[in-house]
Amino acid sequence: MDNLTYKVKSSDGSSSYTVTFWWIGTEIKISCDCKAGLLRQGCKHKNALVDGDASVLADRNQSEDLKKLGSEIRDSRVWIMRQQILATELEVDAAQRKVQKLKKMYAELLHQ
Repeated sequence: MDNLTYKVKSSDGSSSYTVTFWWIGTEIKISCDCKAGLLRQGCKHKNALVDGDASVLADRNQSEDLKKLGSEIRDSRVWIMRQQILATELEVDAAQRKVQKLKKMYAELLHQ
């Protein structure tokens, strides 16, 4: 598989970053030239593209390429891990809502 390079918008839309996907054997690697990416950290630009979010693209003509990327990375360790993160974040959100509800019920019990 050839390298795939995307231009993505910065948060404020005033500039763009370059995100590149490449393969080493069957493993996918991703780089971004934003500050977090240069520090070899995860960044929202990489995540958005792994998630297939075309709204971050600076060049809307790359939307079809992004769909191609989605089919190429499906079932990769990167994609599977991203899905696990998203699912766990939903579980954490649900747990936090439950804690808040329980705290409210507890406070009501204390003041009866």
